[in-house]
Amino acid sequence: MNLLFTVLEKHTALLTKPVHLCPTMIQTHVLEKLLNHLLSSVIDEGELDFLEDQWIELKLLDCDLSYFLGYNSQAQRCLVQDKGAADASISCKLTDAILLITQQVDPDTLFFQRRLLLEGNTALSHGFKNILDTVELDQLGFPLSHGIQLLSRAFPQPQT
Repeated sequence: MNLLFTVLEKHTALLTKPVHLCPTMIQTHVLEKLLNHLLSSVIDEGELDFLEDQWIELKLLDCDLSYFLGYNSQAQRCLVQDKGAADASISCKLTDAILLITQQVDPDTLFFQRRLLLEGNTALSHGFKNILDTVELDQLGFPLSHGIQLLSRAFPQPQT
């Protein structure tokens, strides 16, 4: 197993400490801006309207991080909060999230291996998972997308 992957798996909480030190208002603001940028074409086409008046909790299980995502169709914007009541949740480890973001693993593979958990209104979480699966990493901009791709190459690929 790759050393970088081992370090990430064993020390995720330590590596995400800077996020925990950042005020949650800033975390949610940055995540909201990022989601609205990445999903702008999906928003323009009205494909997130199914999320109106619904909340999905995104959890990174090994990082003790959790965000609640919603959608306002009037403003055509994704909304992010640090607490709330979720209609559905999507949970995984940080390393699996990176593999998903870089599209190096199919979400269904992780789902059937119980490494990607969908709970609550599974139709809602499944629909949002499918939307996220259409996002192209290049939309993040070169430094961030290239860094994430390099990092993900250190991870072993899940067996299908």
